[in-house]
Amino acid sequence: MPVINPKQTPFKSKYQHYTKVNYRGYLLYTVVLVFVFLSLLSLPFISVDVSVQSSGVIRSFNKKMAISAPLSERVKQIFISENSKVQAGDTLLVLQQQALDKRIDNNLQQRKIQSNYVGDLNALLSGKHNTHQLTPLYQKQLDEYDGSLVKLDRKIQKLRVDFQRTSDLYKDGVLPLSTFQEDSFLLNEAQDELLSYQTLTKARWEEERKEYVLSINELENRVENLKHEKNKYLIVAPLSGSIINFNGVAVGNFVNENEPIAYLSPEEELVVDCYVSPSDIAFIKEGMTVRFQVHAYDYNQWGLLESHVFDVADDVTLYNGQYCYLVRCRFKKDYLELKNGVRGSMKKGMSLTGRFIITQRTLFQLLFDKVDDWMNPKIQTDIDLNLPSA
Repeated sequence: MPVINPKQTPFKSKYQHYTKVNYRGYLLYTVVLVFVFLSLLSLPFISVDVSVQSSGVIRSFNKKMAISAPLSERVKQIFISENSKVQAGDTLLVLQQQALDKRIDNNLQQRKIQSNYVGDLNALLSGKHNTHQLTPLYQKQLDEYDGSLVKLDRKIQKLRVDFQRTSDLYKDGVLPLSTFQEDSFLLNEAQDELLSYQTLTKARWEEERKEYVLSINELENRVENLKHEKNKYLIVAPLSGSIINFNGVAVGNFVNENEPIAYLSPEEELVVDCYVSPSDIAFIKEGMTVRFQVHAYDYNQWGLLESHVFDVADDVTLYNGQYCYLVRCRFKKDYLELKNGVRGSMKKGMSLTGRFIITQRTLFQLLFDKVDDWMNPKIQTDIDLNLPSA
């Protein structure tokens, strides 16, 4: 009967056999331990970007503006339609101007009449009325003036004859001194009356000319104001852009004052309006880098769009029922590009997600922060912003 060696018991032989067959497992185990050790050792030396995410939307630099009539009137002409392109200064609508045109014509007519009167008065005062065609008004006044001069001149001639006769009789001693003095007084009085009539008439004409000149200036200012007011009847585009949300008003329709007729979407630089939560706004600074994932383009193929912050709001605003801060970003380029050169352009209204690069931290720091969050009691970080801001 063979003797069994204790060292070669089946139990021990089984594990010896297992060890000989599976010695590679120990090597793999050793490699894993070394890898874990080296990974832990490298945590303080590997840095990663720490970012804050926020939703955003692409808009033009200036917000869309309402196109409305500054007064209530009927539409005379219309030059826009939905999605039509316009340039700054283009006429969009023309309102009825009949009443205003009538007022302008009346003022121009009054100015013309009064200008003719000023011409008549200049001719009368300069004595050149014989070579000037007077208006009926001042032709009548000239006739009355000449008629009065003739009467006064005849009166003076008669009194001069009487005075000459009285003077001769007085010298001959026939008439007393009192009669001579009385006739002399009457003659001087008539001459003074003629001079006074001429002076007063010319003074009245001077005053009328001055009033007409002032009135003409007032009429000209009124016409200029009416022409300026006429610009209100022309609705022009303040900026270049596209017409959206046109309400379909037609020629002959009545529009009310300040009633939106359409909206103008400006055609200008595109920016991104991001809405950052109050808990993240402390890290957002002007000039910091932002990487955007445009939802309309697969970022695995198209990549991310780089931008930078150029404006951070000083106060919260209400957006989708929540308080947040408006952060505006400017593109470094307004398109994404594939490796084959195909470009994807940015358009107003596109939604995207922004990653604001706020700092760099090592993996060890991030792990410590995570452990700290686990070990410390839960801290309430939500900020109650339901109260209105100051």
